[in-house]
Amino acid sequence: MQAQILDLLIAQQEARGMSILLITHDLGVVAETADRVAVMQAGKIVESGTVADIFSRPSHPYTRTLLDAVPSLRRRSLTAVP
Repeated sequence: MQAQILDLLIAQQEARGMSILLITHDLGVVAETADRVAVMQAGKIVESGTVADIFSRPSHPYTRTLLDAVPSLRRRSLTAVP
């Protein structure tokens, strides 16, 4: 269902030439659908940039912690986000 809704939103975005503000905790959705991302901690933006830049070179400790908490086939244990 999530994939269908995201596909519909992206189709509308392309058809209408509009922007979408998507608020989510799902970093997989961010990686697959967004061009830019803003990371928030306690209601404040702590880092923003392109998805490629943020995911490959996070500069804020909170962003690094969030990315480390994403499950990986290479990593057996998860990092908790305080």
